[in-house]
Amino acid sequence: ALRASEAKYRAIVDSINEGIALIEAVGDAPGTVSRLVFREVNPAFASHLDAHPIVGRSLAEVLPRLAASCMDALDRIRRSGVPVRADAPLAVGDRWFDVRFAPVGARDSGWITMVLSDITERRQAEYELRQREQRHEFLLRLSDALRPVSDPQTMQALAMQVLAQHLGVSRAEYFDVDATGGTATLRRDHSGAPQAGGCSFSLNDFGAAPRAAYAAGKTYVCTDAALPAPDAAAPQMRAMVGAPILKDGIFRALLTVADASPRDWSPVEVALVEETAERVWTAVRRAQAEQAQQSSEMRYRSLFDRIDEGVAICAALREGDRDGDGDGDAKGRVVDARYLELNPAYERQTGLDRSRALGTLASAVFPLHHPTLMGIVDRVLRTGRAERVEHLVPDLNRWFSLRVAPFGDA
Repeated sequence: ALRASEAKYRAIVDSINEGIALIEAVGDAPGTVSRLVFREVNPAFASHLDAHPIVGRSLAEVLPRLAASCMDALDRIRRSGVPVRADAPLAVGDRWFDVRFAPVGARDSGWITMVLSDITERRQAEYELRQREQRHEFLLRLSDALRPVSDPQTMQALAMQVLAQHLGVSRAEYFDVDATGGTATLRRDHSGAPQAGGCSFSLNDFGAAPRAAYAAGKTYVCTDAALPAPDAAAPQMRAMVGAPILKDGIFRALLTVADASPRDWSPVEVALVEETAERVWTAVRRAQAEQAQQSSEMRYRSLFDRIDEGVAICAALREGDRDGDGDGDAKGRVVDARYLELNPAYERQTGLDRSRALGTLASAVFPLHHPTLMGIVDRVLRTGRAERVEHLVPDLNRWFSLRVAPFGDA
């Protein structure tokens, strides 16, 4: 019966996924412990450690990193008689194990069990969660840094500062690439220092392997090599990630991060560099478009203010628009107009004060001429064709040549 019971429990121990080992404390003299020796292990224990043989060998031979921790566990078990968990997980290759020790029999028996539980999936899930959280925090910092900035080069410098700090790298740089794909121009790096006129480098200076990857639209990753530096005066870098930006098949920009020491870039770090490159590209192009629009607006505003003809821009109000906010029947008759803008010439010719006129209804400004003028406006908006007429404006007792034309999506 005892043999049958032993066989049953041994079969159970041999079939479980947790690694279990029976360890004896051996001493050179009574009451001393000089080494811990494996006496029995189940198949899972041997498989987890990928070590053979184990039985008969000391723990210091098989798991030297755990020798001190196991001795400490034995001492604590002898004093308390309760199981003990190792302070840190055990790494074996690419696997991680939780390590627990428990007494066998009396606490001073000199025997303990070691149990290894594979926690690789849990560790990986925790790692991925931390990476997602760190990515989210980084993107928030990047967004916060770029939001109040309108200058494209300042955006580039701030983005590189945030990225270099987050990754802990030696350099982070954003390059504009010319239309031929042969020259990269660095205007600011992660230090934020402006480069007078931009520092231009041939893409050949980056090395053959990086350039081939960039031309194919692929990210270049180097973990340990003497990397060629476009700037001969720059410190030697050993590890780098370079993310190219291709638009419509054309190489337009490049973001690189580099470190002076060898580095195993994680997939999450590489993806973050790629995402940052895209975000910076989008933000910079948006800022450049806004600058161009502002510049164009300033040119047209200057023309608007300088021409001799009086010009007024108004919002037409139709029947049913009781509160004058423009929400009347889109097909209704035009009954009034609200001043939105007018130029200095219009002020001089009519005597209106722009600051007071804006937002005012035409019926309040020119009540006598208003019915005639609204008839013309209604006709112009229905036909979509501008009209020019000469009218006496009785409110001013002056003749004017008036040109009424649709504006915007009116």
